[in-house]
Amino acid sequence: MRDHLLPPFDKALSAFLDDMQDRGLLDETLVTWWGEFGRTPKINRQVGREHWGFCQSVGLAGGGVQRGLIYGTSTKDGGYPETLPVRPDDLSATMFHLLGSITSSTCTICRAAPSR
Repeated sequence: MRDHLLPPFDKALSAFLDDMQDRGLLDETLVTWWGEFGRTPKINRQVGREHWGFCQSVGLAGGGVQRGLIYGTSTKDGGYPETLPVRPDDLSATMFHLLGSITSSTCTICRAAPSR
């Protein structure tokens, strides 16, 4: 993955974000990228990694997101959140806030989420 999948993804995403910026569209467009799950911190017997719902990476750009911000950390093995964990409803509320079109008063997911 490090040698084969990530370099082309990094190049394509960087080019896309640069193009959005050059066209003046990045500030008004929220760009997101993530997978459906993280991966187990340890390699399994078949020399692979399983789905892992406890920790994953999410990327946000444009749409009012602070550039260069890294929010939260994981444990050294990447298995669990260590600081500032973000739940799916937190991420949804952040995206809705950035988009400005849906507020917590009109969003069922946001209203159902416990206050913190």
